[in-house]
Amino acid sequence: MSLSPVVSAALVTGLVAGLGLPGPAEAKGSLECYAEVPGVTARGVPTTFVYDDGRASSQTRGPDDLGYQPRDVAYPHEVGEGRAAPTSSHWFTLSGDQLREVTEVDERDAHGVLVSARYETRVVRQHWAGARQISIGADRSYLYVLTNTDQLLRYRLSGRDGDTSVKLSATVGVGFGSIGTFEYARTATTGGTRSEVFLATDADSGALLEYAVPVDDPTAYTRTELAAEGWLGMQSVGRTASCLNTRSGRSYDGIVAVDHDGEVVLWTDRDAADGLGDDIVRRGVLKAAWKPLSYSD
Repeated sequence: MSLSPVVSAALVTGLVAGLGLPGPAEAKGSLECYAEVPGVTARGVPTTFVYDDGRASSQTRGPDDLGYQPRDVAYPHEVGEGRAAPTSSHWFTLSGDQLREVTEVDERDAHGVLVSARYETRVVRQHWAGARQISIGADRSYLYVLTNTDQLLRYRLSGRDGDTSVKLSATVGVGFGSIGTFEYARTATTGGTRSEVFLATDADSGALLEYAVPVDDPTAYTRTELAAEGWLGMQSVGRTASCLNTRSGRSYDGIVAVDHDGEVVLWTDRDAADGLGDDIVRRGVLKAAWKPLSYSD
């Protein structure tokens, strides 16, 4: 399942002014914004937080449930936009000491609206208690794993959906023990080097970071600090949001985060691919307390 931002899906009139928050001059008009966050309820029912047309809601993907609340979730990210909502999808969870593959089968009405969902899970690997976070890169090629021993590992995903195998591909590096959230953001090519780029937060310093991991030489990763502080206490942080200024016509990439109290907050980023953080602006709280456990990916 890929949770992609939709720029034109919602209208928020005077979002900046309404929340009483400062912003750049070109962003003080009306904003069209959309944001979503994947989560799972305490009963194990997958749920998506959606901010749409100034309204916050939870879209529960039941009535079936996983039978557990995952420690973390990883969704594949397919290249390309505008694809129809799939009737089935495949994603991964951490549960206890197991890595599990989930097959989600959706029933939709004639308008493509989700009616119900059911789930099948299978154990892919056991003895994974040392894995604390997982994220999948572009096109379901690699699974990245943060461990309790401060490592970032990369595993190769192979086989057909629903029967995926996982094999260690590389130790990307060590020294990742303070990373609080870790989410695939995009794939970039610079100087002929293709890298998978991850948005991360540092749980000790509150910094917002980007890691670029070269596909062909993962140990040559780079770390960029987008903001030195302001991102402490985050449960999930992801680029599953976007905005459009209806007066100027300027579009903005977005970042949506959920802290450990369930507060959902929106930021805009003038250019998510520029590797800079001086254009990231906090827009305000979308919901005071969202109860499901949220995930960065």
